[in-house]
Amino acid sequence: QVVVDFMNMDMPDSFALQWETSEELNVYNINIDKNLLKRAIANLIWNSIIHNKKGCTIYISITKQNNNCIICVEDDGIGITNEKIKKLNNTPHYMLCDNSSMEQRHGLGLLIVEQIIDAHNGKVVISKSKHGGLLVTLTIPQ
Repeated sequence: QVVVDFMNMDMPDSFALQWETSEELNVYNINIDKNLLKRAIANLIWNSIIHNKKGCTIYISITKQNNNCIICVEDDGIGITNEKIKKLNNTPHYMLCDNSSMEQRHGLGLLIVEQIIDAHNGKVVISKSKHGGLLVTLTIPQ
């Protein structure tokens, strides 16, 4: 639903969404608040849009792995350094600073994603995408 909502928005031509989920997973039941999950995925899509000013393709996929639902939101945008990925995976997002101003950034989008997934006993991992940009993997137990 979130992907369809974004596709129906009047997004700039420099952004595209690709749904990469097998039809076998057309219906996949997990124990999670539907509205919170939609918010988490929307936050990740917005992050790709916000951090890739020149545009990018955003890929969304869902797979099933060892009784877990794996949701991936990734892009072919500018990406970030390994050092920043390590900080994102290991530092509360509201504590991250922008080096140019040394002021705290809010990082609420990722913080909210982590809180939603954590509340459902899941895990969030940030890494490099095979498409060249950023990959956020949400693992949610079935």
